[in-house]
Amino acid sequence: IAALDREVADHPERREAQRVLAREVVSYVHGPEEAARAERAADVLFTEEVAGLDEATLLEVLADAPSRELPRIQDRGPTVAQALVDAGLVASLTTARKTVQQGGAYVNNRRVDDESIQLGSADLLHDRYVLLRRGKRDQCLLIFT
Repeated sequence: IAALDREVADHPERREAQRVLAREVVSYVHGPEEAARAERAADVLFTEEVAGLDEATLLEVLADAPSRELPRIQDRGPTVAQALVDAGLVASLTTARKTVQQGGAYVNNRRVDDESIQLGSADLLHDRYVLLRRGKRDQCLLIFT
């Protein structure tokens, strides 16, 4: 506890005490395997490694995020700008274009710098999901049915 207290005092931004508490509670309630899975999911949620999460973990981590169902992508789907509008992350195509141009649009946590890029089958996670994000916190899970 003393070492943890020193760590928090030296680097409060790392939130080590919160991490340890969360790990211990999840481990106690659900077991160490679930604790490790939850920790891994939290670590990759805002990185490109989100594509490596298994489907169940992806859906669990994004359970509270808004989602939209869209028609299945055959070869090419909507442009990134149109997808931002369809997801409800922006109100208009003009705002979507500005968001992309200013570096605030992400597809599966990869920054997109061209609003005319079309989503394609290569962008699908588990053959049906695309995580679309605007800025640091606004995200939407697109589900292609």
